[in-house]
Order: sequence, then structure tokens, then C-alpha cells
Amino acid sequence: MALIAIQRKTAHNNRIPGPAGASGAPAGATDQLAISEKAATHILELGHRETGSNALLRIAIEGGGCGGFRTRFRWESTSNPNDTVFTRGDARVCIDAKSLRVLQGSTLHWREELGRSGFHIATGQKSSSCSCGQSFSLL
Repeated sequence: MALIAIQRKTAHNNRIPGPAGASGAPAGATDQLAISEKAATHILELGHRETGSNALLRIAIEGGGCGGFRTRFRWESTSNPNDTVFTRGDARVCIDAKSLRVLQGSTLHWREELGRSGFHIATGQKSSSCSCGQSFSLL
């Protein structure tokens, strides 16, 4: 699975720079998010179905749940100036700076299990999840 390019928007520059490193991520970057091929396919399909266009998938980490943190996914048409936008092909994911600190080094997957399917994040940091699978804590 290849890492995808990290693209940043800044308040001073609305252009998103391209990848600098051979791996698809800027050289020396530590705030990477990998997107699996299956997740990218579902971002494109579901984003178009939900919004009628190539929407961004926003990932946000919020306090709450029995584990302390929970992950929220929602569709948006644009990113905010301080978001980091990750891409794999035409699939786009945006993450705010606070959530990115928790998600750095993680991989976004599409998981299909008996009775449910959806996006799943394999966190790059040591964590534990609760029995319901809806929240997690950092170790």
C-alpha cells in the first residue's frame, strides 16, 4: 500500500503543493495518512452518491464514547484553510490540525464485516478500542 501525497492549504496560499518525496509524501513528513485502494474507491462512489459531486471525506476526532475518543466521518464540498488534504487518485480526505495529531501515521481502510461495512482507521499510535468498536483511547 503506497502512502498518498500530503497537500496543505495555507491562509496565504490557496494552491495545494504537490508531492516532494519519492514515496508520494513530502520529504521528512511525519503527519501522514495512508488511504487504501478500497477506501479510495468508496470515497469516490459514496461522495458522488451523497453530494452529486467529488466530495471530500472529512475525518474528525472528537472526545466522547466509552474509550475517550471517537471518529466522525462526514461529506463536505470544500476544505477549511487550516485543514490538511490527503489524496489517492481523485479521492480526497480532509483533516483538521487537532485531529491530525491523533491520526498521524494511520491508514484509512474500507472494512466489510458481517452485518456492517464502512470506513475504519488503523491508527499509527498505540491505542485500544472499546468493545462496541465506536470509540478508542490512546495508550
